Amino acid sequence: METIRSSTGLSATAGKRCRRKKVRKLTEGGGVEASHGESGALVQLEDPNGSEGRDPSVYLAVCGVYWFNGSGYYPLHKADVASSSSGDSSSSPRAHAASRVANLRTDVGCKTFVTLQSRWIVCVGGDPGGTVIFDTETAKVTLGPTLVAAKLFPVVAAVGYRVYALSMTPDFIKEPDFVPWFEVLDLSKAVDAEGDLTLLDRCSWEALPCPLCYPRKLPTADYLTPPIFTVTSYVVVGHYIILTLYEPGKTYGVRFNPEEFHKVTYGFDTESEEWHKVDDDACLPWQVAR
Repeated sequence: METIRSSTGLSATAGKRCRRKKVRKLTEGGGVEASHGESGALVQLEDPNGSEGRDPSVYLAVCGVYWFNGSGYYPLHKADVASSSSGDSSSSPRAHAASRVANLRTDVGCKTFVTLQSRWIVCVGGDPGGTVIFDTETAKVTLGPTLVAAKLFPVVAAVGYRVYALSMTPDFIKEPDFVPWFEVLDLSKAVDAEGDLTLLDRCSWEALPCPLCYPRKLPTADYLTPPIFTVTSYVVVGHYIILTLYEPGKTYGVRFNPEEFHKVTYGFDTESEEWHKVDDDACLPWQVAR
């Protein structure tokens, strides 16, 4: 068993699947927080240089659907949060009126938002599993590669220029959330000479080893009542992705008996691309808001 120390104040909470309200937070090295529900996402983007850089901005993506043909988009709104100029440390930041800055045209619903390098907002997930990238400096919306396997509300984390997507509740029979359950997109390959993400044809989602507890193969009888694994919370700490999930007991067929499930915490080393069991009893000190 391996112990991984937290080197930053990063935190995240994760939710369950479609049709349930989800609240998720993810804080990167650049001071980024994001939470979202089925109808949209709220992303806070801050300058990594702190108060000496630009004021933080809040981006709100609201799910919009055209009822007559089922297509839709995420209108993306921006609100600048100005720091108090009174010098009173107890004063709260002031939020300006939000203005629409872009329309994220993609398959709507079941997506997760994450920030990359304190500049880009990356939208991942849904079915068929598209990727949308918004550049907060140029206000440009770019369509990225499609996931190898569609994922509904995936666990998404950014480490450097790499974006990781893991099925929150894997499916053992069919998509969405079928194998590969864990994928990575290395966007460093898409950076041009000016530092923009314009070379997306040079990168694609690639399969990675799934968590140790996800079974590679099930006994034939268990396909009738497959086991349920659900990620309840996750966090990025340095180059590790730490997550807590519900793991079924030995009786896979028991679905709703809490005694047949327990929480276990795993860590994924993004440098060696290996999984480690962090703790067999304890879990991250937060979980999905219901």
